[in-house]
Amino acid sequence: MLHVPYKGAAAAVTDLVGGQVQASVQSLPSSISFIKTNKLKVLGVVNEKRVSALPDAPTIGETIKGFGSTPWYGVFAPAGTPKAIVARLQAEISTALDSAEVKEKLAAVGCEPLKGTPEQFAAMVKDDLPKWAKIVKDSGATID
Repeated sequence: MLHVPYKGAAAAVTDLVGGQVQASVQSLPSSISFIKTNKLKVLGVVNEKRVSALPDAPTIGETIKGFGSTPWYGVFAPAGTPKAIVARLQAEISTALDSAEVKEKLAAVGCEPLKGTPEQFAAMVKDDLPKWAKIVKDSGATID
């Protein structure tokens, strides 16, 4: 395989659909419309468990034991943001995630909301950092 770096998902998916590259690791939001219209075939999802938007797509971990990392998106605020503002943001975001319209839109792009407290989110990020730091270091990647 030849690694082909892209500056963004749109160009990578365009080349994948157009046949310029034979395989790619993509997020569901950037590729699910092509999957649902049979322009892309899912070989596996990197998530630790199958995703509800693609229940027949196996996880890579079903083939390669121990492989898996569930992608996530989060909302951050500057350090030192008053706790009252963080609490209000969390409450408003939680309310939005509970709405039928937001649930429907997230499901349409393959996202499943995971709600929690700011402290739980901070702990999750803190737990993820050593794993990804090791992967980046082992890859030999550099930051210019």
